[in-house]
Amino acid sequence: MTDTEELQRILLSNLAIHADPARLQLCLSLSNAARLANLAPEAMTAIEQGKACMLSTPTLIDLTVILGLDQSGLPKPRHPGR
Repeated sequence: MTDTEELQRILLSNLAIHADPARLQLCLSLSNAARLANLAPEAMTAIEQGKACMLSTPTLIDLTVILGLDQSGLPKPRHPGR
């Protein structure tokens, strides 16, 4: 497995756990989040359900940024006092 494949596997795994809560925290519907990321709603659903998808690694990273996650698909740490 190449580094790119491993990164994509990690991203998809983390997004399966954190994409839906992050999207809801931003008050985004599934279709609006998909539109912001230039994805079909079906692709967004597949990501949130942890199903395999044929999206590129840069596209997955863009999605993490849109959802306010770090580039690994994990929630960013909260700042002290928040």
